[in-house]
Amino acid sequence: RGLAWTRFLAVTERAYTDGMRSFLKKDLGVEAAIIDTQASYGGIAGAFRESFNDFIDMHAYWQHPHFPGRPWDGANWNIRNTPMSAEKGGGNLAYLAMYRMEGKPFTVSEYDHPAPSHYVAEMFPMIASFAAIQDWDGLFQFDWGGTDSDTRRITGYFALQQHPGKLAFLPAAALMFRRGDVEPAQATARLRIPAAQAEQLAAENISMWDAWTKAGLSVSNILTHRLEMAFAPAAKLEAQFKGEAVSPISWDTEAMVYTVDAPAAKAVVGHCTGKTTKLSGVEFDVKSNPRNFAVLTLNAVDARPLAQSRRLLLAAAGNVENTGMGWNAEHTSVGTRWGSAPTVCEGIAARVTLTNGARTIRVHALDGSGARVAEVPATLAGGKLSFDIDPQFKTLWYEIVL
Repeated sequence: RGLAWTRFLAVTERAYTDGMRSFLKKDLGVEAAIIDTQASYGGIAGAFRESFNDFIDMHAYWQHPHFPGRPWDGANWNIRNTPMSAEKGGGNLAYLAMYRMEGKPFTVSEYDHPAPSHYVAEMFPMIASFAAIQDWDGLFQFDWGGTDSDTRRITGYFALQQHPGKLAFLPAAALMFRRGDVEPAQATARLRIPAAQAEQLAAENISMWDAWTKAGLSVSNILTHRLEMAFAPAAKLEAQFKGEAVSPISWDTEAMVYTVDAPAAKAVVGHCTGKTTKLSGVEFDVKSNPRNFAVLTLNAVDARPLAQSRRLLLAAAGNVENTGMGWNAEHTSVGTRWGSAPTVCEGIAARVTLTNGARTIRVHALDGSGARVAEVPATLAGGKLSFDIDPQFKTLWYEIVL
């Protein structure tokens, strides 16, 4: 009965999708790329449904608000409030990557780490760098926010426009993903799912995660291989791993630190405080803070490798929240007590040391428009330059001119 019911649902969905696609393209002459909905709706049978469309789309939210009573009750909700960088199972990154389909563009049209989490700053550096190594085609953060562009406080779970912890890392995300400073992984992992078994697998509650892991994928593979799956006339579920497994991304799930080490793009995310993280050409000695959490990105504005770059942008942030947010004892909800303006950002203290052949160095603290507002003391000796960022500069952005 379970298989018959699953097959009925899957066949009905495909009939609708195929009919609507044919109507739009053949009868109306629509030339835009068409999908039905995200590929995970319907499990493996849903992915099979979407395999006949023009591209594959997915959504994901890290710790979406949970409403234990009435749906979307603003007074009764909670989040787990833990960082994705501490997730040993790969979090949203693994979940999304497993739905990429061979030979088709892949987009994530809804993505967010909802407020008021203390760890929102990790969102853009992690998803943008990971999307780059996986060679995805589009990312959409959900959502921009309301019509008032000057509230100067975080206004809701998903709003981007007033959230410094999200906005601060958009330049780094654009350079890593859109400009391609983080290059796609050269190794591939290809999953073959027998097309004739799509409905059977769905009926047995075999998830895409189950299928990949059954075929031999480990969490470490998602950082070194471009994942892609396909429905094939194969007799069994199997995966093929090809190419050299190297990556500019490292994720130490025990230390709970995620790093990016590309020639023109660096990042350190997670439990990185109270120690020094060494990447090629740069060291981040991040000072301790209450949650042992910080996010720092360093990008070559001129796209040159770090050792040759003449202009760099550094962003650093930790916890971000409104003034007077009314947290419960567990820090899992503020209910309706979102607080008031201004939004307050935790300043990150760190010593940054670069290896560079420059003869002079100037470091500037920037305001939100990119204007220079203060000079940061820096030293240059023996091919190494060092400077200290600190909460006293009251900024999330620094410019290094060499």
